[in-house]
Amino acid sequence: MSFNGAAPKRGTGAGPGYGLKGSHFSPYLRACLMASAIVVFLLVVPDFASLRDRVIAVLVSGALVWLATYSMERARPHLKDEWTQKDRDRPLSMRYSFWPGDYKNAGRYWAIGGLGFLVLWFLSLIAVLLRAVL
Repeated sequence: MSFNGAAPKRGTGAGPGYGLKGSHFSPYLRACLMASAIVVFLLVVPDFASLRDRVIAVLVSGALVWLATYSMERARPHLKDEWTQKDRDRPLSMRYSFWPGDYKNAGRYWAIGGLGFLVLWFLSLIAVLLRAVL
């Protein structure tokens, strides 16, 4: 297979990472990568609370980010064709739509769950910061 210098079009399945169909382990791997990034960030941040509070914050943040990423990855194959067509025309591709109406029925529930976990994660970080300040 020769390479002529042209990049494959998005959504055509013509290369790695293109298209919406992936392996069954892809949501797990992406969720683990996101959760580990949050865990590393919270462990590297200077002491903002006691060790017990930091461990709880790391566990809760890692779990919520993992759940949010996994849910959004599970919803991704259920994006409507209109959204994927509009996404192909954008200069910068979006991985997810944060509007549940852009998903078919099965994906809509995953998207709502993912957005709920993101909101819970944000509220948990606010709670940790308030506890550290007060």
